[in-house]
Amino acid sequence: MFAPLRITNFAGLRLDEHLFWPNGNRPGLLRITVASEDVKNQEDLEFEVPAEVAAHVRLYIETYRSRFVKGASPWLWPGMNGGPKHVVTFRHQVCRAVWEETGLKINPHLMRRIGPKLFLEVHPELKEIIKHVLGHRSMRSTNLYTGAERRAALRVYEQEILRQRQIALGQASEE
Repeated sequence: MFAPLRITNFAGLRLDEHLFWPNGNRPGLLRITVASEDVKNQEDLEFEVPAEVAAHVRLYIETYRSRFVKGASPWLWPGMNGGPKHVVTFRHQVCRAVWEETGLKINPHLMRRIGPKLFLEVHPELKEIIKHVLGHRSMRSTNLYTGAERRAALRVYEQEILRQRQIALGQASEE
């Protein structure tokens, strides 16, 4: 949710290249960066993961990651061959984990769309922000991720009309 990466980039995260802890070993936010040459549309990506979520990432790295890797490995999600976990395997494991924990059938691409959908339901007028969050070059790509915000836009519109009506009625009753 806080770093809506494509599954290929997510599976390929390296501890020594993509994850930065500005506060060092102290609790705090986590910065995730992916250089443009590693991204589908050649756009640099940078996300700041809030301290609360970063603490879970740190817990995984310090406590659980070692169970999945033998020896040293720079990969956040190490595979059995010493390289990164294969994207197909990683996708399957993510889907299975979400299913087992929530009972929901969600794939990584849908996970990438959930945050924008939730955001646009509250702020339908701020579609440009989603373009930047997802690292899209054009609104055409972003528009593929949107659509459900129309209802939210109508709610905002209706609330404003009602507000204007209340103002008008308030002024009319004063006259």
